[in-house]
Formats: sequence, structure tokens, C-alpha cells
Amino acid sequence: TMHDPGLAPEGEHIITFTSLMPYDIGEDWGTAKPRITEQMIDWVEELMPGYREAITFVESATPLAFERHTGAQQGAIYGWENDPAQTVPKRLGYQTPIDGLWLAGHWTHPGTGSVRCLLSGVQTAAAIVDQPNALDLIQELSAGD
Repeated sequence: TMHDPGLAPEGEHIITFTSLMPYDIGEDWGTAKPRITEQMIDWVEELMPGYREAITFVESATPLAFERHTGAQQGAIYGWENDPAQTVPKRLGYQTPIDGLWLAGHWTHPGTGSVRCLLSGVQTAAAIVDQPNALDLIQELSAGD
């Protein structure tokens, strides 16, 4: 909403916060989800008093939702495990041995997170159109022919 105020009513904002959770928590996600959502809001409230009373709508997702919507095994929202063995130089590249098959996303270079996932798509598109500088491609696409 800082970039697109039309996403929420005037004077309100969309706030997203994420916490990594295991797929198997030893109980049913259907019963755990409301409790964990409240716990997360409590943590934010500790840091930002008044946060809870300003909330007009809450939606939360579990690893089951990410698995269902993305097909990622056990709802892995960041692809491979985010540890030194899975960092940038060890991620999958854009090009594959199969002609015409290209890869983009958090499972590939440059890695985890929304911005890196977006950058992966831009860099893959730049490689497909043989434009060595992804920033040039972004500027070209932004020009809006």
C-alpha cells in the first residue's frame, strides 16, 4: 500500500509478516492456525503497542496452504533449505540441458525471498532474449511500448 494506496481503504495499509514454521508441528494445522496467528500478533503487539486494535482484517497461511497453492513439497516457501550449502553459487542455473527449458524462481539463482524470486525471473528473461544486462531489460519493459 505504500506503492499502491488503492490496495486498502484510505488511511489503512496492508502489512505482511512471515515466520518460518515446520510442516509437521505434531498437531492438526486446522486447530493450530488460529492459536499461532494470535501468538504472532501478540509478538508484534509487544514491539508495536496498539497494533492489535488497529487490525481490521487478518488472514494467515500455513505450510499446507503453500503446498496446495504452489505444489512445493511440504509448503517450502523459499525453495531449498536456506543454509550455506544452498546459497547462490550452489543454486540451479537458468538454463537446462533441455532445449527451450529455462528455470526461474526461488529454487534457482539467486535464491530465496520475494525480491530474489522476481530478480530470477527478470534475469532468466534477459538470458532468453540474449540481453546480458537484466537492468536494461527492466528499463526496456518499463518503457511500455
